[in-house]
Amino acid sequence: MGYVRPRYEQLDKRLSRKAGMTLSELLVVLALSSIVLLSVALISTSAFRVTRNVNALIEIDEQISKLQSQLRYVASRHWSGVQFIDETTIYLWFEFPVYSMKVPASIYYDNEQRRLLLIFPSRSAEVQSDGMYNHYDEIVIAEGITRFEFMRDPDTNQNDEDSQDLDYYLYYVADFEISGLERKEIKGAVRIYY
Repeated sequence: MGYVRPRYEQLDKRLSRKAGMTLSELLVVLALSSIVLLSVALISTSAFRVTRNVNALIEIDEQISKLQSQLRYVASRHWSGVQFIDETTIYLWFEFPVYSMKVPASIYYDNEQRRLLLIFPSRSAEVQSDGMYNHYDEIVIAEGITRFEFMRDPDTNQNDEDSQDLDYYLYYVADFEISGLERKEIKGAVRIYY
C-alpha cells in the first residue's frame, strides 16, 4: 500500500483552492446583482410616476373644490343684475339708486394664464367721466383650467341672443389639467341671487 495522505491535508488542499471566486461564479454574482438593481430602478420609476399622477389628481380636485366654493360665494352676494356677455365672461353689478351709480364686477376666464378671475373696482378706485373706474383688482377663483364656458340653462334652451339675463342659476363647464398629466371635466351650476 502506498502513502496515504492524512485527511486534514486533503481538506487543507480543497480549502486553499476555494479561497477565491472563479470567473464563472463572479459573472453569476454580477448578473444577479444587476438584475436586482434594475428591478429596484424600475419599481422606483413606477412609484414616482404614480406619485406624480396622484399629486396631479389631488391638485385638480383641490382646484375643482376651490372653483365651486368661490363661484358659490361670488354668486350669493345679492347682485342687482347679471348679464351673460359671452361663453367666458359674466357681468355682475350692484346698483345704488340713491347715488345713481353702478358698481360692476365680472367673472372672466383668462385663456392665456388658464385661470378664472373675479374682476372688480378696488377700494381706492374713482369713477371717471365715462362711468368706468380707474383701477380694478382681481381675485383668482381657480387655476389649471384648460377650457371654461358659462352656459345658459341647458334644460330650458335659453340660447337665443336676445335673452342676455340669466335666471337663477349660473351653469358652467370646465376642463382641468395640471402639469399635462391628468385631465378632468366638470359640469356645475351655482344659484345666482339678484
